[in-house]
Amino acid sequence: MSILKSITDEKGVQTTFHRILSYMVDVDLNQVLVCIGSYTNQDVYEQEKQNRAKFKRWQYISERLAQLATEIENEKDQETKTNLQNEYNELMGEITGSVSNKVLAYNISELYIENLQKPTLETVEEALLKQEPFINGKWIKNES
Repeated sequence: MSILKSITDEKGVQTTFHRILSYMVDVDLNQVLVCIGSYTNQDVYEQEKQNRAKFKRWQYISERLAQLATEIENEKDQETKTNLQNEYNELMGEITGSVSNKVLAYNISELYIENLQKPTLETVEEALLKQEPFINGKWIKNES
């Protein structure tokens, strides 16, 4: 899920879409460090999500092609290799342009949440809406 709330930074840039990138529990200090990506709009995040999916597919194809290179070839193996190689080349062209595994957020910030009893993604999400700058924000569900 992501937070929908308009926030303007010190440079005057407005971000409206925010999501948890990661969180880490510090047991000794009884706090949770949350890393949040803020986007100028949801379209940028959607592009990031598409890029990650393409990048994962590209990695899978690379691994599969390496496996096939060591296997005994028959016609089916060769057809599979050719199809994977074509898809690999197509994705490679996109990766060279704009596809990568990186976060496209305009801003990445960290926020501490104190005294969170049972830190899970759900409880971290709930706690974020009780802290500035996310008070009065609205959760929206994202498709994974």
